[in-house]
Amino acid sequence: MLTIYRAKADELDESLIEALKTLFAGRELDIIVRPVEGKSGQEWFWSPEWQAAEREVEDDLASGRFETFDTIEEFILSLESPS
Repeated sequence: MLTIYRAKADELDESLIEALKTLFAGRELDIIVRPVEGKSGQEWFWSPEWQAAEREVEDDLASGRFETFDTIEEFILSLESPS
């Protein structure tokens, strides 16, 4: 059984389902689409655009593309300084 969590079931790309059927050819496969359970008003988080941005952030963190600051003043100065 494969469970896919989506904000809206109608956002599920049919090509994804076909690819999964091909991948699992010869095996019994039940595909269940379940709604994302969360607080009302947070559906935006599960939008494809937001999830793409989340993956980009995770890639930046994993690659070390970020800065840390010891104080809020240092952070504010970094925003005011030209790069």
